Amino acid sequence: MYVRNLRTREYATLVFTRRGWTSGENSSYLLDGKVFSAAPLEQNKKDITPDQFFPAKGGVPKYAIFGNWNKAISVVQTDPKGKHLSAPEVVW
Repeated sequence: MYVRNLRTREYATLVFTRRGWTSGENSSYLLDGKVFSAAPLEQNKKDITPDQFFPAKGGVPKYAIFGNWNKAISVVQTDPKGKHLSAPEVVW
C-alpha cells in the first residue's frame, strides 16, 4: 500500500502480511513499512508515474513502521541506510 501527502510530497510504503490457513500466530497480522521524505520534482522521464503531480522515486527513508496490526504498531526514526536512530515508539 502506498500512502502519500499531496501537500508535502512525503510518502509511505506499507506491506500487510496475509493470513493463511497454515500460518502460525507469529507470522500473522504483520505490518512492515517505511516513511520517505519528499521526492525531488525533477526526475528522469523513465521514473515518472501516470500521476504526473507526484514523483514516486527518490525520497530518503525517515521512519520505519513495524509490528502486528491487530496488537501494536511501532515507529522508529532511521538514517538513510535504514539504521535505527532511536528506540521504537508504540503508536497503536
